[in-house]
Amino acid sequence: MKKRIVLEIIAFVLFAAILIFSVFRLSYLYMPERRDYGATWNMYGQEDKNSIDVMFFGSSLAFCDIIPARIYENSGITSYVMAAPESTVPIMYYYVKEALKTQKPEVIFAEISGMYFDEYTNYTDVSVGYMPYSGNRLAATFFAAEPEARTGLLFPLYKYHNRWQETRPSKYFFGRDDEVKDPWAGYTLLATAAPQENVQLREVNMENVNFEKNSEYIKKLEELCEKEGIKLEFFIVPSCWNYSDENVEKLRGLSEYAEFYDFNDSFEEMGFDLQNDFYDLLHLNIFGAVKFSDYLSEYISQKYNFDLERVHDEDIWNTRISKLEEALNEYSVKVSE
Repeated sequence: MKKRIVLEIIAFVLFAAILIFSVFRLSYLYMPERRDYGATWNMYGQEDKNSIDVMFFGSSLAFCDIIPARIYENSGITSYVMAAPESTVPIMYYYVKEALKTQKPEVIFAEISGMYFDEYTNYTDVSVGYMPYSGNRLAATFFAAEPEARTGLLFPLYKYHNRWQETRPSKYFFGRDDEVKDPWAGYTLLATAAPQENVQLREVNMENVNFEKNSEYIKKLEELCEKEGIKLEFFIVPSCWNYSDENVEKLRGLSEYAEFYDFNDSFEEMGFDLQNDFYDLLHLNIFGAVKFSDYLSEYISQKYNFDLERVHDEDIWNTRISKLEEALNEYSVKVSE
């Protein structure tokens, strides 16, 4: 009798384990592949461990404006953009925590325009939903995501089950196509140009902003970087839609540990062409991103001492440089037409 009970318990445990594995596996495979526009965790996970000198976090203002291949070409510094669309500050914090499981950069640059984003944005299901299954994802689900999004984040199969017909059978055995090293190291290419008249003032509706909560997560991020021995710098990317001096000063005074730089202060030095270098008011296209990345390369090289002896895959970085050169040649023709 006891033997039978033991066998039944073992059978139940095995069944439960197989069921849980199957549910998580199907959830993972049914999700659309993600190769650009942020939250590209599968590709980030393919980077060689501890091979990145500098990491950039934030929203689309980071992944559309910063080209790691250009920084590497100019300086030999390896970098990666691990950002998410409309990332809030709490989500950015959990991104940093998760990213540090495989990389320990010398410096982290955090784009903090998100301090003035609405508390909940339109992309939580993407920002949190594509994080690896971990304690950080669970924490982001409960502390950074809106309550109505939590069911889909906790049970992705519930959200994506209707994609079963779109998923190739081979994926069940061989995995997803986005399980490769990112040829752009987190950058998303924007090719078209939208001529801008001038730089405009960006109004902030503080009723939808949880500035106090964001400030608490800024402190958490400082404590994390200090504990890990990582230099931290907050920054704002150059754009044609800027916060008021008062709003920028509030950001400048957020931290005693981290430095802060508003790259709009160097807007003219970067030589932007308002007719050709912007994708829209907020984002640079590839030509503007090259100019900003050139400036960033010099800024980082002069400010931080890198021994450049970190072991990294030189082949993938040379491939990234070549891909950038090909894109610049291709899109210069299209834009000029």
